[in-house]
Amino acid sequence: STLDVTQASSLYKSKGKHRVYAIYPNGQKHYIPSPGVFEAYGYSWDSIQTVSQLTLDKYPDAHLVKTPQSHRTYWLYNQKMIRKYLPSPNVFNSYPKNDWADIITILEEDLAFYPEAVLVKDVDLDSVYYIEDNRSEEHTSELQSH
Repeated sequence: STLDVTQASSLYKSKGKHRVYAIYPNGQKHYIPSPGVFEAYGYSWDSIQTVSQLTLDKYPDAHLVKTPQSHRTYWLYNQKMIRKYLPSPNVFNSYPKNDWADIITILEEDLAFYPEAVLVKDVDLDSVYYIEDNRSEEHTSELQSH
């Protein structure tokens, strides 16, 4: 039910772009990944406001999400369109910028657009690696800042 998700206070897109974002009362934005997901939320196409990219950039991406069907919390890596499950409160709290108040509840259909990430880190090194198709790609800046 859409009553169980975090309700958007506004819907924005920037001039000349097709990406639509839900803006939440906590000041975060979340990309709506498809017309089907947009409609599953019950949003109206007439409610989308066109704003400058500068205005849209003032809202940080919502990174912490869960669905109404589960208490599992995920970190969304929006640039890669992947997610990482945070399996315990200790793991959640190990990231200094995580805040329980920042978790938004999204539809399962929305979360499904973010495949599960495989991240690997050596305890003695700062680098974190994203594994895809048996190849790794280093991700230090985004992961270490959270």
